[in-house]
Amino acid sequence: MRMKKIKPPEIIIFVFILLFFSILFISLYPEEKAKEKKWDAIAHDQTNFPLIGKHRTVPCGDCHLKGVLQGTPTSCEACHWIRKKDDRYNLQLGLHCGDCHTPHDWKSIRPGAWNHEQKTGFSLQGSHKILDCTQCHKNNIFSGLPDDCYHCHKKEYNSVTEPNHLSAQFPTDCSLCHTGTTWNVTNYSHPGFPLNGSHLTAPCSDCHQNGVYAGTPTQCVACHLDDYNQAKEPNHLQAGFSTDCQICHGYGAISWEGAILDHNLV
Repeated sequence: MRMKKIKPPEIIIFVFILLFFSILFISLYPEEKAKEKKWDAIAHDQTNFPLIGKHRTVPCGDCHLKGVLQGTPTSCEACHWIRKKDDRYNLQLGLHCGDCHTPHDWKSIRPGAWNHEQKTGFSLQGSHKILDCTQCHKNNIFSGLPDDCYHCHKKEYNSVTEPNHLSAQFPTDCSLCHTGTTWNVTNYSHPGFPLNGSHLTAPCSDCHQNGVYAGTPTQCVACHLDDYNQAKEPNHLQAGFSTDCQICHGYGAISWEGAILDHNLV
């Protein structure tokens, strides 16, 4: 039996019809799926668990395991701990996700829900505010953790060379000199010899040579004897000027220029 030969015009019409329905299906299918998703979310809002935040976009099967709808738990921890083990801290910070978090994402913390100072006695200041918890609480250890600076910053204390904290036997309480934002010294009073003028910006090693801090003299001439002996205008040595530089140069001077000579004091 011979098959009927399809004429060229019929082929063109067939291809056109096939192409038309293909385009129609492609254009309508996403819209139908969107309606279906929208309907699912709206319908779910009529239950005792309205979908909020991220819950509105997750696949139904993430909560309704094996397609079972009845009896699905509604507590956060039922899904995020009993089922998924989402808590990397293993419930050490609390049993109920909703006490601190919102359904929008894990980083959205309810205002006032967690205060580190109230909970632990250690106020987070400066860079401590943005650290990941594990940078201080290594191996997820939270209880019994020391709150002194040296416990976390022993490496920085032992390795710093300008000045060398270890050889100088500086206190291990970092807050005496540093803030919680930067290692730059902002509140060191330099006991016994307040720093002013050029002394404020001079490297520590200019006065504390070879890293020696204990017993460093505080008299001007102890550091500036060469300056005193080499001064020519006027010649300090020949004139018999006092070796107490601040009498003429002032205590807060930033250079040797601009000295004021009081003849009654020399």
